Amino acid sequence: MKYNKKHLKKYLPAAVVVVIAAGGVYSGNKPESITDNVIQRPEYNEESQTLAVNVYAEGEDKPFYVELEIQPKKYTDRQIQDIFDTVYEQLKELIKGENTELSEVTEDLNLVTVIEGYPVTIEWYSQDYTLIDYDGTVYNSDFLSQEQKDVELLLILSYENYSRQYSVMVTVKQPQLTSHREKEQGIQSELNRMITEDNSDTLKLPEQINGVNVSYEYAKENESILLIILPIIALILLPLKKYQDRIKRQQLRKEQLKYDYAEVIAKLTLLAGAGMSMQRAWEKVAYDYEQNRKRSGKRYVYEEMLRTCMEFKSGVSQKCAYEHFGNRCDTKEYRKLSSLLAQNVKKGTNDILKLLEEESKAAFEEHKNLAVKKGEEAGTKLLLPMIMLLVIVMIIMMFPAMTSFGI
Repeated sequence: MKYNKKHLKKYLPAAVVVVIAAGGVYSGNKPESITDNVIQRPEYNEESQTLAVNVYAEGEDKPFYVELEIQPKKYTDRQIQDIFDTVYEQLKELIKGENTELSEVTEDLNLVTVIEGYPVTIEWYSQDYTLIDYDGTVYNSDFLSQEQKDVELLLILSYENYSRQYSVMVTVKQPQLTSHREKEQGIQSELNRMITEDNSDTLKLPEQINGVNVSYEYAKENESILLIILPIIALILLPLKKYQDRIKRQQLRKEQLKYDYAEVIAKLTLLAGAGMSMQRAWEKVAYDYEQNRKRSGKRYVYEEMLRTCMEFKSGVSQKCAYEHFGNRCDTKEYRKLSSLLAQNVKKGTNDILKLLEEESKAAFEEHKNLAVKKGEEAGTKLLLPMIMLLVIVMIIMMFPAMTSFGI
């Protein structure tokens, strides 16, 4: 009895503390009631929430356990249109970049695709990609003074099932000349143009070129000769260099397109065989490349596939979009692929998967042949360095013998 009383006095306070703590935990875990039966939705930009709710029904002893998926707040039609207008007005200022006005574009545009705080998808399309590219790059390096061209940019804003199009007019002009070399080239081009256009007996040199006041004096004879010869040489060589670079880029582009054909056709065949529609398979391949473009580098065929996806979104029919893709790639392989896909859309070919599999096998064989050819070309390029190394080795071996005989 003494032993039990001793232990009871020792552990009784601890037991009381444990009971009180357990009661506190139980009371703390008591479910929170829903005030006035009102649940607050997530904000517009937040994700949906899943809530576990106990529903107490009259006449039932136990509550019903229900899981509710609460969608975020939705904009009304009017709010969405107001957001589109607000984003459009902000974009007109943001895309200027370093330009002061869209009516005087001399530098690259900043075609932003995201504005923080607005859940709107932004897409840009250029009326003329030779002047303004999809990323806002402006090609005006060969513009003359006073030359300008108007380009229409198509802006598409979308949010869930809503979309709206805007037209943004841009006037591209001659780039601003900043460095000494650029100013010299601009003055030379402007004076050459004026001399060519003016057939009068005397030439009146302009007092202002590219917005800058200028004056003239005769240069020394040797300098004047250089000023005459060097521009002539430049006028001859620069077009040849540009033409050569363009031919080289086209050749590299065509080689890359042929090399990637087997990979593209294999991916489309695999996704189509898994049950995807051809358009969904096409978009899957293109958007996977877009996500990994920084890591894998730019590949021309996938860039063209992305342009085809843009045509899908802008309302171009699948048949026309595939035909445009084949024309842009401009090789027999891709023309055949675009023809197969266009016929499938038009006639609903049942054996499209079989045709794709056969094309994939042929493309794989062609891919192997290209790899063998590249290996042979690499071996040929190494032939000259190997011969030079052989000559050096022979000289090193023969030199001691020649010196020993006094040759």
